[in-house]
Amino acid sequence: MKYKNIHMVIFTFVGKSIFIIYSLHRLLFILLLCITFLFGIC
Repeated sequence: MKYKNIHMVIFTFVGKSIFIIYSLHRLLFILLLCITFLFGIC
């Protein structure tokens, strides 16, 4: 029971980390698109 609980905590932590990284990557991608678009105009 205790081992299963620890496994669950690790799983949720990893899931949250992946979600945060995915969100950051999407933000960086949008930022890169905006920068390239601005440089394209100039």
